[in-house]
Amino acid sequence: MLLLIIKLPFVIFYEDELGYRKNGFAARDFNTVFVGSSRTKRSVIPAYFDSLTSAETDSYNFGIGAALPPYTIDECEELIRHKSSLKYVFFELSGEGYGFVPEEPWKSFSYRKYSEVLKNLPASDFAMFHNILALNIVKPKMSPSSSDYNLPLENVFKTGGFNSQAKLSSEKIEMLRRHNLQIEQEKTDSRFPLNENYWKRILRLIELAESKKIKIYFFIPPRLQSEQEVETVHPVYHKLEEKYKLGVNHYDEFFYREEGSLDDFHLNFAGAKLFTEKISEAFKNHNF
Repeated sequence: MLLLIIKLPFVIFYEDELGYRKNGFAARDFNTVFVGSSRTKRSVIPAYFDSLTSAETDSYNFGIGAALPPYTIDECEELIRHKSSLKYVFFELSGEGYGFVPEEPWKSFSYRKYSEVLKNLPASDFAMFHNILALNIVKPKMSPSSSDYNLPLENVFKTGGFNSQAKLSSEKIEMLRRHNLQIEQEKTDSRFPLNENYWKRILRLIELAESKKIKIYFFIPPRLQSEQEVETVHPVYHKLEEKYKLGVNHYDEFFYREEGSLDDFHLNFAGAKLFTEKISEAFKNHNF
């Protein structure tokens, strides 16, 4: 019962944040969107990305705090269907909580279904949400100046976005680094079993994007959270054709330093600036 009381404000906030993102995305004819969890939200600076692509892109960060993969896929499909100006989609491959989602047939993953997933998560898997919950119980409304990278370039660099630095142990840093590099360094077929439901959803997303003549790229977020997530993401990423992989370079040591960290699993502004540069390099390798 106590966990349900704790989780309720999170579900309410999640709906508020999703509405905030949708309203922002509807405000202009963006041709590029980044879709993912809070790791995308805190790792990609759209206006800075656009400056690095020589105005080829006009992008928007559609990262949602603690969003599970089925939900981000559903939201991405909706954006592709209804945003005629889109040319490029960047989708975060993540795997936390994927084993707890409904099986086929895949229908719209509604707020009710999302809350059911949260309600049924084991305490060990739900632990990663507790810090987010505590923060948003105290401050349930988003502040664009401090919580949003979807601002003009001069505003983003002036406010500094998520600019605090985390205190992380060397063991924690090494674990985070190992998770990401484990996927990048292994170029052969994955040794982990493929989640067929996840793979079907990815294929459907690709098919939808291509039917709209949209280029879609999949990237690994910084700071994969657990071995379970690696085991989920690894086979999906390696099964993708190369043209869909955005090989973002996670090798830079700065991604795993305190000065580039907001907390255990998120980059701060300095880290996001570097990750955005790596995203733009990978994008230009595909397109220019």
